[in-house]
Amino acid sequence: MLNKIYGEFEDLYKNAIYVVLSSPSIRFQIGKNSEELAGLLGKHHATTAALITACNPKGIKTSEDANQRQLTDLRVEIESLNLPYYPAYGSNLDESWKEESYLVIGLDQTACIAMSHKYEQNAIVWIDERETPSLIWMNTLN
Repeated sequence: MLNKIYGEFEDLYKNAIYVVLSSPSIRFQIGKNSEELAGLLGKHHATTAALITACNPKGIKTSEDANQRQLTDLRVEIESLNLPYYPAYGSNLDESWKEESYLVIGLDQTACIAMSHKYEQNAIVWIDERETPSLIWMNTLN
């Protein structure tokens, strides 16, 4: 199953543009250092962050209403953690496709993975102050 998911989504996720709707907004890509992200982590005295969505579980296109309900549930869950977070989105290069998400500052990897499994996501974007943004594939962690 992982090979199918990885094969189908690897290029899409790795070539996506991720945008954090902070002030000013931050654009970044997988595998590329981002001084702006490092600065945002520093602003919050954090060493990690994760970009997570609840949209389109298992990579299957879902209605806008269903996606918005899932995002609301995810936001409520994030708010219960009392961690700083920012609205964000992932998109293709020309931004003709967008998927809403949240960048959660200071979230530990275990909690992030649990959220991702709960919302049936294929992968998360993991940000660590010592590394470039990377993907963590959920099916490798079962």
